[in-house]
Amino acid sequence: MGKNSRKQEQELARLRKELNKLEQYRDQLITCYAIREHSQWTSSPGEAMPQSRPNPYPIPGDIEYEETCTLYGSAPDYERWKGTFFYTHRMIACDYALSILAPRLVKMAEHEQKFRPWFSTPKDYIFRTYLAVIEAVTATSHGPRLMVADPYGSLTTDPVSFLTQKEAENLIGHVVSIRIGARYASKSHPVEKIFDTGYLKFE
Repeated sequence: MGKNSRKQEQELARLRKELNKLEQYRDQLITCYAIREHSQWTSSPGEAMPQSRPNPYPIPGDIEYEETCTLYGSAPDYERWKGTFFYTHRMIACDYALSILAPRLVKMAEHEQKFRPWFSTPKDYIFRTYLAVIEAVTATSHGPRLMVADPYGSLTTDPVSFLTQKEAENLIGHVVSIRIGARYASKSHPVEKIFDTGYLKFE
């Protein structure tokens, strides 16, 4: 068989590039499907994933940027987070995120019992599923406390009894799906479940 011409080689290179992009897109769709399945398992009935919702990780200049900003309050710290998973894998991040760590929304979760007393009692915790990075871990006698963050904010959880200190430290820098509780007139934030997505903050 004769050698390919330069034009044929260029066309093959272009097709390989397109194929590579399609394979990456396919992998993202597979990941999104797995994420959806996991999110349905970790979410509560009142937290079911909507069919469509505004993108919680807008990039300045996006068409949807302005209205997404207003919906979620102040815009995320884009300059500090722009090279992170939340923007380099926005398709997956948007599919995964059920709630964000914006202080206003965390405060709203803490006030669920006050504004919706028929929904829960003052002793209950309202749990929300967040997509966040484990930024730091603090050892306590009852288990490690996790400092979790996303482009909107951060919080420190109660000690997590089902994780060892070593397991928690191994999660530093990882993107996790984590169910965190909030309660009216309390700064307590227990962790119900945690799932390592397999992604790192910078990738």
